[in-house]
Amino acid sequence: MSVTGRQRYDWLADVWDHDQLQPSWIAKCLSGINRYGNRTWMPWSVARHSVLVERLLPEGTSARVRLQALAHDIHEIWIGDIQKPVCMMLGSQIDELKRLMDQKILATLRVPEFLGDRDAVAQADELAAEYEIRLFTALFSGVSPTCQSLDSDPVCHLVRDRTPDQVLWLERWLDLADTYRL
Repeated sequence: MSVTGRQRYDWLADVWDHDQLQPSWIAKCLSGINRYGNRTWMPWSVARHSVLVERLLPEGTSARVRLQALAHDIHEIWIGDIQKPVCMMLGSQIDELKRLMDQKILATLRVPEFLGDRDAVAQADELAAEYEIRLFTALFSGVSPTCQSLDSDPVCHLVRDRTPDQVLWLERWLDLADTYRL
């Protein structure tokens, strides 16, 4: 029961089997969440970050692992992009919430759970964050954030790519899902 005396609506329980939990809706949600608390010199969404993580995986990585890389922050469609210092303060509770949400969402999308591949995705995620922080903090350190000095930087290729974030994520998801035969 809620404070008002009415029964609480369990929106998380209801949404797992809901028709709107489709890749196109997820792409729309992820593309609307800006990373780093919106403190970037250009929009940098969770969708674009996830594409970068997928691109940073080693050549020869399976389509299943690449799908998992695209989905590694999929829980953020409900909880948003929580900054790392806040996650560290919240500790295991937030980690458990993220894990449960990811597990349910991926099961709904018929993507197998992370097995032994979590390390490859985690390494690509850390590398993506390093690239992003280097690029987006350049503005605050007086360095021009144009990517001209960072041509070999994979994040710069995504900065220059004007494909809408929603389309970028969804096209990659659909391509990998087809390869993986979801």
